[in-house]
Amino acid sequence: MTYCANCGALKQEDDRSNKEMSFLTVLFSFRGRINRSTFWLKGVGLLAGLLVALNILIEITTDDVVGGLLVMLLCSVMLYVWLAVIIKRVHDLDQPATVGVLLIPLPFIGVFVAHSVLTGFDHRLLIGAGATTIPVIGLFVAVGVLIKVAFAKGTHGPNRYGDQP
Repeated sequence: MTYCANCGALKQEDDRSNKEMSFLTVLFSFRGRINRSTFWLKGVGLLAGLLVALNILIEITTDDVVGGLLVMLLCSVMLYVWLAVIIKRVHDLDQPATVGVLLIPLPFIGVFVAHSVLTGFDHRLLIGAGATTIPVIGLFVAVGVLIKVAFAKGTHGPNRYGDQP
């Protein structure tokens, strides 16, 4: 129980602020805020698993139409999850969702790099992944924003995106 500092009246407790966001909400909702630990454990942890699965899927489905469709589907799910997690994290820093848009290509660049390292560099993958169209300066900006998002402490107390997680 808490009391108002001005009048001494009993304040109503909001039970929603004490509940932790569900795993599915973290992954598929664009509302609210998540702290650093939720970002790392639920968001980045799942994406790392999906990246491994995508790399395996790419390896076992060379030139297969169904395999290509599965890769596209998994990439779409990864994009959606990454965007949802990043937007909630930048909301915790009291920043608009547009900041999170800078970070969209990073998991896909990670898949490309991991695949290149594991299988040996193939210049056809570089062109196929569209990496030649990503400007180097934009990549550095995205990595800088990712570092801030991943390690900066969120806004203390409620902000315009919700209560403190």
